[in-house]
Amino acid sequence: MLLVLSFGGLPFTGGALAKAATKGQLDEGLVGLLAALSAAGTTMPMLHFTARLRATVTAENAAAAVLPWPLMLPWVGMSVAAVALPWALFPGAFPDAFSVSALFGATWPVLLGAMLEHDRSFWIDLVL
Repeated sequence: MLLVLSFGGLPFTGGALAKAATKGQLDEGLVGLLAALSAAGTTMPMLHFTARLRATVTAENAAAAVLPWPLMLPWVGMSVAAVALPWALFPGAFPDAFSVSALFGATWPVLLGAMLEHDRSFWIDLVL
């Protein structure tokens, strides 16, 4: 889930660092709002993919779906890298990335995308 939410710009991940790096170019107006909504839009299909992947695991194959530790190690490594590596490569590059306003600005699009994905059937029924 950490890797999935990193695409939406979850704080303290590489996605948040990329979002902080482009924020100056995107401005605070309409373009900035559209960029934030784009992060919400990215979160939705990534969470949908995760839910579909989880749905493929049934009670019968749940035991087989648990990977042995040596096979889990690359995923754990990628998850750690998704959080630590971008910040290690650019230490102190974005000192205001940890301010309350920056954390809120990075969190609300991910939460909006998660809320919209959770209520996806409601929105589909509303449109159709």
